[in-house]
Amino acid sequence: MAKDIDWSRLKVAYVTGRMSYKELARKHRLQANAVSRRGKEEEWPRLRKEYRDKAAAKAILRLTEGYYGECMNIAAEDEVSGKTT
Repeated sequence: MAKDIDWSRLKVAYVTGRMSYKELARKHRLQANAVSRRGKEEEWPRLRKEYRDKAAAKAILRLTEGYYGECMNIAAEDEVSGKTT
């Protein structure tokens, strides 16, 4: 009896996670070469890189916005208290 494989679930797990094809196959009791073949056909490594790049960019943006916001708060407090830099 053939096992129904939820490839979209495995794809999301690979793209958003840290598992290798082999680890993913072991976890889901599949043959590693089947997962590897599917991943290569659907370009999972490229998608993983894009996902990580976007996540890093968002993190940098959040940090930058936070830093900018803090600077603006300090400047506003200085203006209210009459301090000058």
